[in-house]
Amino acid sequence: LKRFRIVVRSPNPLGDACMSVPAVRAIKRGRPDCELAVLCPENLVGFWGRVSDVDTVIPRPKSASNRAVGKSLSEAGPFDVAVLLPNSPRSAIEAKHAHIPRIVGYPAKWRDRLVDQKIPPRDATAGPRPHHANHYLKIARCAGADLSDKTIFDPPHADGEQTNLLIGISAGAEYGPAKCWPPERFVEAAQKVTATRPAARFVLFGTKGEASIGEQLMAGLGGHAENRIGKTDLEGLMDELHRCAALITNDTGTMHLAAFLGVPVVAIFGSTEPAWTGPIGKRHEVLRHHVPCSPCFLRECPLDFRCMRAIEPEEVADAVGRILGSATDSDSANPDRDGAEQ
Repeated sequence: LKRFRIVVRSPNPLGDACMSVPAVRAIKRGRPDCELAVLCPENLVGFWGRVSDVDTVIPRPKSASNRAVGKSLSEAGPFDVAVLLPNSPRSAIEAKHAHIPRIVGYPAKWRDRLVDQKIPPRDATAGPRPHHANHYLKIARCAGADLSDKTIFDPPHADGEQTNLLIGISAGAEYGPAKCWPPERFVEAAQKVTATRPAARFVLFGTKGEASIGEQLMAGLGGHAENRIGKTDLEGLMDELHRCAALITNDTGTMHLAAFLGVPVVAIFGSTEPAWTGPIGKRHEVLRHHVPCSPCFLRECPLDFRCMRAIEPEEVADAVGRILGSATDSDSANPDRDGAEQ
């Protein structure tokens, strides 16, 4: 029998891609005859290659034209359906250039005429905005997928074991400094962890552009830390995160990646909203002090950074202690469907 071939257009940011995995799994499992491909930016190929429900990963070069991407899709196809997770016009134009007969996605400016099956947008008057994972899960539900299968939230199987007292730190944030807890507070929190757990060791994660943050952290942590900032590709980062018993992090793509892998996180929020983009799963600790001006979603704080400065190092160290103390929790391998649509 001819298999039903679906191509899913991945979101571009790493964090959004992580939050879309349950929806992609549900789409794949919704049809026994489905062969599912993911079209994604080149930097996410390693990530989607670790999602077992994905049969094929098609890289999308950053500089490629819509027509060139359409040609790549045609060569990898033919596909019966394109499911667009981003709302961009470009994602729809690429699918149209590939002559895919049915395009599914949310209606959006400049692309309404290109989308064949339009997913009803959320009613802004219906209540609080749900977790962003729902944005993608709704596409799967409207396409006929069964969202009652909680295994769509399970972390992928990985070789190797976590090191009991290896703790990751991700102290940067690509979006901007407004999302970054001060580096000196990361150091203080780590020092308080080692005061009660002398065997604890830390590993620093981040991009090459965050090298100066790494230098600040290393100056304070000394022999207790290994600096891996700017030294790993995405697949290497996934392997190193798997070694960690916990991750202390700002609201970053690395936070979502760790949650996807089943690594518990201590997530520090200020300018953004954890109810919308918090880590999905169990054993995570979200620290956030609500102040009148948050969430502002700004890249830089125009005031006094009060939302982040309100979070004390003791709170972070205590949260790490709670995670390490619950490491034998029988539920740890089964992430919750936090915010998932029923």
